[in-house]
Amino acid sequence: MGKSISVVAILFTTVIHAHAQAGQVYIPVGEARVKKSVVAFPNTKYMSAGMDSGDPRGLANTIKELIINDLNYTNLFSMQSSSAFIEKPEAGLTLESFRISDWSTIGTEFLIKTGISITGDNIAFEMRLYDVLGTKQVLGKRYVAKTNEPRVLAHTVGNDLMLALTGKPGIFFTKITMVCNKSHEKEIWVMDFDGTNPHQLTSHRTLSFAPAWGTDNRHIAYSLYTKNSHNVKNIDLYEYDFATRHSRLLSNRHGINSGAAYSPNGHHIALTMSFLGNPDIFLLDPATREVTRLTRSLGTDVDPAWAPDGKRIAFISTRSNQPMVYVGEVESMKTSPGAATRLTFAGKLNATPSWSPMGNKIAFASLNDAHFDLFMMSVDGTNLERLTKNEGNNEDPHFSPDGNFLVFSSNRTGQKNVYVISADGQNTKRLTWGLGECEAPKWSTASSTPF
Repeated sequence: MGKSISVVAILFTTVIHAHAQAGQVYIPVGEARVKKSVVAFPNTKYMSAGMDSGDPRGLANTIKELIINDLNYTNLFSMQSSSAFIEKPEAGLTLESFRISDWSTIGTEFLIKTGISITGDNIAFEMRLYDVLGTKQVLGKRYVAKTNEPRVLAHTVGNDLMLALTGKPGIFFTKITMVCNKSHEKEIWVMDFDGTNPHQLTSHRTLSFAPAWGTDNRHIAYSLYTKNSHNVKNIDLYEYDFATRHSRLLSNRHGINSGAAYSPNGHHIALTMSFLGNPDIFLLDPATREVTRLTRSLGTDVDPAWAPDGKRIAFISTRSNQPMVYVGEVESMKTSPGAATRLTFAGKLNATPSWSPMGNKIAFASLNDAHFDLFMMSVDGTNLERLTKNEGNNEDPHFSPDGNFLVFSSNRTGQKNVYVISADGQNTKRLTWGLGECEAPKWSTASSTPF
């Protein structure tokens, strides 16, 4: 996971500051789903003589298409067809070298202009973003990358465009972990945010499940079904390290050690343990492996999910007979285990809550009408919204780090696969293909660089 790209210069800093207000948001995300912003992206301009023949692999077009794919993934933009363009081929990249009226005339709202030069195995890539209606440059950058890293370069540009337009970092370097059984055994896998580059992390040849990203994106905790030499079965907690490509044991306390969720500061892992008899929520210090009990009830407490401020945990409990969503204050739960407020009262069974990065929503799966579907509510239990219906079982929702999407598993095609849905429930894409059955996806935290 060690690819790298260097941003060598931010062009025209004075121009950016002169025309773009600090913190200005051009596309408020909630509104953009009603009306997509119209974006034009003409062909990348070769910046030196003879470049057409110096780009035999078509890197210019490859990078452009990758950036467009990133932007289309967000469902925020409507990309204009090149057949509508009226700008002359000799037009340049700078505001002084083309007529912005050529774009306002055809209804363009934002214009992306790019240039490329290739020397040996190095790419120099220039990107400029224009607010057509405001007749100003929003962003200008120059990048250097290797010719074998077009995807890394494109995602870097895409992230910069998203930050400039929406005020939120892009998710194009994020990854998703999940459980797949391509090898006939359930193992931990990881893939890019859009389903590309899937690869298997573990090879235990037994049941691996319930993966969770560490807050630094360098570790994944997961549970493993084990059996010792005396044929005693257990569910142990392990942690995979991307640097060493090995896993270490975190807890093999008797019974269940499962459902891990790292605290936002990375100091603790919340999980379900049953070594004291009942399945309850505990905090585990991954450094010392010491535990602190958070719940004590007659029911079963599972699926902990941290609030982004690290002060509260949502979880599923059967203390009222049916599995429902509860929320508790972590510090209060330490002194009074089990202190929590019930949030859901509908459905036969609720499962796998996920807290939005903004802290204002909780998504979860609920069994209704003989099928699991995805729901979302405010953190006080109000404003319940249904996101899926009549498409098989939909489970394991987990928010993207920008809060705009949920990754989840569904058997709508007959077998379980991983999908992504916009947080308003309007757009769904399938992400996994040919990996057997895949489930329990979790999105990594945000990253401005590949990892």
